[in-house]
Amino acid sequence: MLLDLLRSAEVLVTTSWTFVVENSYRLIQNVATNSTANIRIIRTVCSGMIHPNIIIDALTQGADGVLLCGCHPGNCRSREGIRKAQDRAEAIELLLEDFGLEPERFRLEHISASEGPKFARVVEQMTEELTALGPNPYGQTP
Repeated sequence: MLLDLLRSAEVLVTTSWTFVVENSYRLIQNVATNSTANIRIIRTVCSGMIHPNIIIDALTQGADGVLLCGCHPGNCRSREGIRKAQDRAEAIELLLEDFGLEPERFRLEHISASEGPKFARVVEQMTEELTALGPNPYGQTP
């Protein structure tokens, strides 16, 4: 079921704690709705719980990019989650190279609930980068 959600043009994975304030969640929905990109928002408990295989599966099944948003270091509710996410991001970057995918197709960002404008800017930047890269080669039908 999660992989079905991940098969969109651009996937945004956020933690529930990052956007715990309902107004912030409405903001990310608004950014996704008003963006020209096809963005799928998936809320998780902790960015550190996202295994690299989930990100790689999304990309090898056609998602143009994955943006993983998590807590700022030092503000992680689970204490170790963001460190784990950072370690996994390094592994994901190596896997992207193995699969022949550009590193710009994955991004880990530290965004708190009070940083709505930063969130909007990051989504816009990533959307522009992915547009410049073109469609994911794994998503194209032979």
